Amino acid sequence: MSACLDEDVSCVTDSYDTVRVNFLKLDQSNARTDTLYFESIQAANGAFLDVQDTALSSISLPLNPSGNQVSFFINWREDSAAVLQTDTLVISYEREQRLISPECGVEQRFVSLSSSKVAFDSIRVANPDVTLYTNPNLSIYTCQYEYTNVVRARFFVRDTATLAEQATSLQINSIVDDQGNVIQNTPATLERVSLPVDTDRSNTSFMFEIENADGQIVNRRLNVSYFVDEIQIFNCFPQTRVSGLDVDSDDYDFVDVEVDDDELKTNNSSNLEIFF
Repeated sequence: MSACLDEDVSCVTDSYDTVRVNFLKLDQSNARTDTLYFESIQAANGAFLDVQDTALSSISLPLNPSGNQVSFFINWREDSAAVLQTDTLVISYEREQRLISPECGVEQRFVSLSSSKVAFDSIRVANPDVTLYTNPNLSIYTCQYEYTNVVRARFFVRDTATLAEQATSLQINSIVDDQGNVIQNTPATLERVSLPVDTDRSNTSFMFEIENADGQIVNRRLNVSYFVDEIQIFNCFPQTRVSGLDVDSDDYDFVDVEVDDDELKTNNSSNLEIFF
């Protein structure tokens, strides 16, 4: 019997019992690597994975060698200061036993991976067979909800002789839009303001009550025009997009207004420069 055994046989195998998951953000152009802040990941048996309070773009989840399904409760945030979200990730698979050789014995392989989700925006099976070399097995997508209806404006002064521009702050007593909505009613010294526009129309006007350096109360008007449409990225929820922001010379009675960025997005630092 021993004469039939190959003493030089290799027992190396690529079987693996851990699913690799990467995270991607869906935006307008493509999917890009996303980093999520994980508060905790708990398996259905109550065991916690060692990823508490950690920012990661990929994770590894152990499979159950005695079953055909595992579940994980994932508590995560977009970043450490964002709203906590909880998702349940269910991973199903088949188990196959294969004889490597009489010397090495039987190995167990995890194949035909599938997954269901509760609240993640989308999940794709990248590699259904789990091996040492298949990475990732699952790709989890979160949506980039980047559009807003808020115009961000900064205040500037311009030297009349040199035309040099300098950021400034103004004493703003109140801001009201043309529908009577109060944007601000508490006097404050501000370097910038946020002005929500009406997405049911293509323009919105704002009236500013300002106390100037001489203590005089002056009123200034600003009218902004824009385009409104709806955009849907992959399987994400539709978003209302405000773009083409424009301010004509007869749309204001400030000294000047210039457009910094004509598309309203949550990560814009400034859309308008208002000169007083």
